Amino acid sequence: NYLINWSDSKINEIATGHELARHGFFEYSGRMFYWNVKETLKYSDELAGLREINLTIEWQGSIGKKTYSITRLIL
Repeated sequence: NYLINWSDSKINEIATGHELARHGFFEYSGRMFYWNVKETLKYSDELAGLREINLTIEWQGSIGKKTYSITRLIL
């Protein structure tokens, strides 16, 4: 699936610092997609020092707005 491959690639670029933008648009198969990233530092004892990256993609489907998100924890 294109969307899964795109999001996996994008979150890897963000985690490694190759992608500095935290939001944007892209087009695929005539449909416009909006993406954004939220980053959170974890402070709880079991997750202390980890960075959580959440990438969300939104687009207009035939019945309404659709959303896909992926989250990674980075040391």
